[in-house]
Amino acid sequence: MLTALEGFDWVLQNRLKYGIRVISNSWGRARLRADDRQRGEQDRHDAGLVVVFAAGNDGPGLNTLSPYCVAPW
Repeated sequence: MLTALEGFDWVLQNRLKYGIRVISNSWGRARLRADDRQRGEQDRHDAGLVVVFAAGNDGPGLNTLSPYCVAPW
């Protein structure tokens, strides 16, 4: 998961050079501490990037949405 956050950092540093506007994620059951994940997402959002996550692959039952797909921003 630290590699994913490093990837978020790389995108932030190189977004203008490569015209990156969206970070698309599908992490399955992988889990990050909430504060680490939110730091990665919100910092990128605040920099003007769109950060999206898949709803998950555990459905279609109740409580199967990925916690990553429901960020408040």
